Amino acid sequence: MQDKLWSEPCQGFSLPGLIMSADINCYHFRYLFRMFIISVFVVANLIRLSSAWNATFLPLGDSITYVSLLTDGNGYREDLLELITARGNLVDYIGSIQAGTMADNWNNGYIRCTIDQIASSGIPALKMVVLLMAGTNDINYQEDLANAPTRLMNLPNTAVIVSDIPLIADDTLEPLVETYNSGVQELLQERISEGQHIVHVTLSDLTSLEMADDLHPSA
Repeated sequence: MQDKLWSEPCQGFSLPGLIMSADINCYHFRYLFRMFIISVFVVANLIRLSSAWNATFLPLGDSITYVSLLTDGNGYREDLLELITARGNLVDYIGSIQAGTMADNWNNGYIRCTIDQIASSGIPALKMVVLLMAGTNDINYQEDLANAPTRLMNLPNTAVIVSDIPLIADDTLEPLVETYNSGVQELLQERISEGQHIVHVTLSDLTSLEMADDLHPSA
């Protein structure tokens, strides 16, 4: 594996239009994109959007959301947008960061940031769907892991698509990833049973062969 686990500090952003790069290999997110697109239409049904709908999406997370050094820098966000709009729907991405070559490239992907650091950035109180994937850096830094799933689920209070975090190609950290993802799934089921508009995206089929480095998927 190239680029061993990061130890650099979180790069948070607050100014619209600010674009920064990080020391990340180029990687693609076709698998994540496929899982997200299934979940998008599930959420659309849950919140009773019409067959042709307008929706606001907030891509929220860490560098896997930001995707700084892809060829085009768009990651799953562009493919997801194209497939949704091809079906006659309109989507507006929002966020405080612009990343990638796509026209609507807004997101809140905070490089190297933990759940608490992401939370401290603030989440707009809007009617929107949140594409949430966070926790990889909590595992990497081993920060309050016992409460990490609860901290994640306290982030947004709206319709949410919550993804597992990808595997970490490290024998010590990967069991922590599995425990974290299981904890998040348990909390998700509780929230769903309470009637909240939440959908889970699994990354259980992702393998080490599909990782670009220790932390980031390549397929």
